[in-house]
Amino acid sequence: MMQYVCYHGVSNQSMVRDLLNRFAQAELKMILQEELIALEEQEEVSRAESTDPVNQFMDMKKQA
Repeated sequence: MMQYVCYHGVSNQSMVRDLLNRFAQAELKMILQEELIALEEQEEVSRAESTDPVNQFMDMKKQA
């Protein structure tokens, strides 16, 4: 690590701050992506459940 710091001319604190910022951004993107997937799945379930009464009614009409 000291070789990297000396080569690029940055301090340890600057390098660690940059690494932590990159890590935090990547983690936030991952968390938001997982939440988006969960919301989309909930929306699909909700949409399917909301059409159940209509489907049941249409089935009864077809049988009649």
